[in-house]
Amino acid sequence: MRFAGLILSALLLGALASCGGSTRYYKLAYTPGQADPLPQAKSAPAVIVHTFQDTRADRALGKASNYGGHVFFIIGTQDDIPGWVTNALATELGRAGCRASVQASDQPGACVVRGAISELDCSGILTTMRVTVQVVRDGTILLNRSFASTGEGFMTGAPVYFVNYTKLYDVTLQNLMKEIVPQVLPVLDRAP
Repeated sequence: MRFAGLILSALLLGALASCGGSTRYYKLAYTPGQADPLPQAKSAPAVIVHTFQDTRADRALGKASNYGGHVFFIIGTQDDIPGWVTNALATELGRAGCRASVQASDQPGACVVRGAISELDCSGILTTMRVTVQVVRDGTILLNRSFASTGEGFMTGAPVYFVNYTKLYDVTLQNLMKEIVPQVLPVLDRAP
């Protein structure tokens, strides 16, 4: 009888642990220099990077789920997602030879990069990120383009509990910077 009680307790705890209502929080990191070498600016253009807007309806980072769609837990963060993307872009533009700074206001004659995060999601071990980026100078839009990237967990086939989501989102943002920077640099170089 005692053995049956232990088994029943273990089954109950297992069922509660697999419920999809809990949220696990992860730090957001960006590791500059891990991306493939990015192109370099021909000049050293000054650029102001505005903080990205977060236009997503769901503020969670995603859901840790299995291939059948069962959600084990919600992936969350207490970090500033728009700041994370903005600082990564400013860092990579700086590494590419621009004089990039994060500012809230425009300066006459300066190129301004602004953007919006429309998707940042994870389904199991696959992340997807979409943003729209604009380069503007004195009210004239020089570039208006959407970019997307993905990242895949490093433990394919392993339980979602063992995926390093901090690293997964870092790689996804690195992949996004590889898409954005080569498109933004020529626009900044051409701006008078």
